[in-house]
Formats: sequence, C-alpha cells, structure tokens
Amino acid sequence: MIVGSFVFCLSSCAPPANKTAADVRVLDYGIYEAVVLLEGSFALGQTPRVASVQGIKHLETTTDIPCEVGTFFGCRLDPATLPRQYEFRTKFTHPPFAEPGGELTNKSIQSGTIKPDYFWDGRQLWFFLEGFEYEMIPGTWSLEIWIDNLQVADFDFDVR
Repeated sequence: MIVGSFVFCLSSCAPPANKTAADVRVLDYGIYEAVVLLEGSFALGQTPRVASVQGIKHLETTTDIPCEVGTFFGCRLDPATLPRQYEFRTKFTHPPFAEPGGELTNKSIQSGTIKPDYFWDGRQLWFFLEGFEYEMIPGTWSLEIWIDNLQVADFDFDVR
C-alpha cells in the first residue's frame, strides 16, 4: 500500500441527513492543489507518510494528468450526499511500480466503515510528491469508489 500518496481523510462531524449510496454524487474531479505535510524523511532512513492535507482546491476538470511532482488528482464526492453510516471501498489501479522495499504494486485499496459520529469529506486524491518519483508512471490510472456495495465513482485518468 502506498502510505504517502493516497489520501482518505476522516473527521468527527456527521452529515445533516441520512442518505443512501444511491444519493451520492461526485462534486468534482481532475487536478487539485493542496498543502501536504509529511512525517518522516527518506534522508533519515524513514518512509515519509502524509500527516495532513490542507487547503484542497479544485483547479481543473480533466482526466489528462501531468506526470510531474506536485500534481494532485482524483475526485471529491459531495459530502452532503453521503449516508450517515456506510461501508466504503476505494481503489486506485495504476501501472506497476516498485515501492522502496522492492515490492511491485499496481493498486492501492482502502476500505472500512464510516459510523454516524464520523464524516468523510469525500476526497480521494493521489499526490505525486517529491521523494516518491518512483510512483510517477505514465499510463491509465483508474479510480473506483464504492459505498455500501454500490459503485458511486469510476474515473480513468491518462497520466502522461
């Protein structure tokens, strides 16, 4: 699993009304900007991980993604359309690359349960970060998001 680049964020604050997976809508997709704070350093023999992401701003609606450091892409679901409690599964499938330990990977999957006292802000982004250049592989990067076994988002990004 890619720890430093694939971000799913939870906070404590429930959506106002109960919805179902059929109500979930995509707010936006494409390229974003954000401030990413990392913990750890390759220089110290550590694998950095994303500690927080702030100031996410949608820049462009596109599936054509530049393969360069500082590019953030994916989609955001409209938080107002998310159920109060649900099972989620997110999956990025991408061209294979070797992680620092040498393990080849071609996907990153996250899943779990969102309970009524938690709130997912709907963002599912991949960050091409400095120090993680090994992830920057051109090709088709696919993103799927499932809520309660219903696919609510499906994007193919052309990373070039």
